[in-house]
Amino acid sequence: MTALTVTELATAIADSVSNCGFGLVAVEGELHGWRRFRSGIGVAELTQPAGARGVRLKVAAARHAAHSVSGQLETLTAAERTAPNVTVHGHVVFDQRWGLQIKLLRLTIGQQALIGEEVERPRPNGELAWPPAIRIVGLVAPSGGDDAVADVEAVLAEANVEMIQHRVAVTGPRASILIAQALDRLALDPRPAVTLLVRGGGPVSDFAVYDEPVVGIAIDRHRHPVITGLGHATNSTLADRAAHTACITPTAAAQFVSRTDPTSESSKVGR
Repeated sequence: MTALTVTELATAIADSVSNCGFGLVAVEGELHGWRRFRSGIGVAELTQPAGARGVRLKVAAARHAAHSVSGQLETLTAAERTAPNVTVHGHVVFDQRWGLQIKLLRLTIGQQALIGEEVERPRPNGELAWPPAIRIVGLVAPSGGDDAVADVEAVLAEANVEMIQHRVAVTGPRASILIAQALDRLALDPRPAVTLLVRGGGPVSDFAVYDEPVVGIAIDRHRHPVITGLGHATNSTLADRAAHTACITPTAAAQFVSRTDPTSESSKVGR
């Protein structure tokens, strides 16, 4: 039997969870032990109603969601916080540090929504430090033919930058889940210095998938700076607002990461 490294095992488990097809879930139970860390993220446990035996599921919230939930929970009594009619809506993921968990998108107690997809989002990915050198990038792009992706490949090849590509369907009912899963896989991969999320131009309706909360949450928790190049200068999505840097086109995104000093004025090609 060949021994796996910790990273290899964690990646395999993450892939298995991603490929189970759960996508977004809604889970009812009792919420216990809500707390926030210094980093701003929030965690709690979701259990079966009192008297029932069952597992405990960890619930994790990104900083913007954790801040909102904490403020609302302070207005509730202890009985209300642990009421059995708590429903957690989120994305099932496997995190290397925290294990199996639900990434919070919406939390409701009875009919009261404590956090929803419409909440204004800060950009935690934008706070990540820019790497001093970029030799390898991750790429999440459409699985079909896309001339813009070919331009990205050409720009990065000229700059001697390698790519780790994850091609996914960007249309259809599961497109947002597939994009989020690809981002999660690259987040677990230590090789890329940054991640590109790109798509060529098209009708406005084609970019609705990048407005899905599950994509924004995946960017929030991503461990590398995410640079978007989605469509043209007139396109603006939730993914652009969540990313470290939003560029006006896929080619501009490739040019941005291939430059030596992306903080210089001459290299600012963002929206």
